Amino acid sequence: MIDQKIQGMANLSTLSGAAIAGFGALTLTQWLAIGGFVLAFAGFVVNLWHKIATYRLQRYELRLKMTGQLPD
Repeated sequence: MIDQKIQGMANLSTLSGAAIAGFGALTLTQWLAIGGFVLAFAGFVVNLWHKIATYRLQRYELRLKMTGQLPD
């Protein structure tokens, strides 16, 4: 029982040490570059979602116009 707790604490300290080392290995400029890439990717995803939603609405509007349910 105590061995499991000690092993758990050792694992936690190893993982936290690795996270701190990984965080400290990058400079502020590198972190800003990573943030810029993440922001650019998020903007791309939002733009793509908006284009798909617009396309679906236009397709639905065309279908309603072709069946006569929506006036020109």
